[in-house]
Amino acid sequence: MQYGGIWRRATANAIDNAVLTPLGVVGLAGLAAPPEIAIPLIAFSLLLILAYEIVLTALLGRTLGKLVLGLRVVDLDAEPISWGRALLRSSPHIALTGLYLAMLSSVLLHEVVGARTHPYGVVFAARDAIWNYCLASMLWALADAIALLISRRRRALHDLIAGTVVVQSASVPLRASPAEAEEPRFKSPPLEASIWPEDPREPLMLAGPGRTFPCPECDAFVNFGVSECRECGERFHYEDGRAYRSEG
Repeated sequence: MQYGGIWRRATANAIDNAVLTPLGVVGLAGLAAPPEIAIPLIAFSLLLILAYEIVLTALLGRTLGKLVLGLRVVDLDAEPISWGRALLRSSPHIALTGLYLAMLSSVLLHEVVGARTHPYGVVFAARDAIWNYCLASMLWALADAIALLISRRRRALHDLIAGTVVVQSASVPLRASPAEAEEPRFKSPPLEASIWPEDPREPLMLAGPGRTFPCPECDAFVNFGVSECRECGERFHYEDGRAYRSEG
């Protein structure tokens, strides 16, 4: 299984940001409106931005940017993620958005209740809230990028929170159809527990055509039938529908 690298993911994020630009413009336009209109308008645009990532990731495993770059979000068993994992994956953005709306609402409501309008407009009245949000978002993005760079599986902090990994679409099987979903599917054990026997001449009993199994050396997922692990180079051969480690 091939993981999504930082440049490919950064490009996908850039595409998503371009798609979401109109919603960002709506949010900025809200700052020019009266405070009683600005709060719901900004909240609406930010919620749509969050929904874009959560809904598409839960339903398709990818946003439009990831679709263009051939990336997909899966769980650690290489399975499509649930709504719960999609929400967890976006939880840092949800928290930052909630904090921003709380600070902004406090400022704007103060303008309404106090019947005072800042001489340079709502943007200047709310500049501290906007600055704090931008600063917190940049710090989070930096921490995310550092985690992604040092992770062997290229997992950012939000991937670690949700138990997900971003992979290249061609390296994982497609989502099963409803008919296929009714049949029992292979589930890999926890990665810290090896299911390979000590003797390399003994087969991995759980392997079989159409399934994946963890490499005994690096725990990367290997599609049945592949002769070499892409991550560590461990070699395999197959006999009678079973996987064996190749000696030498």
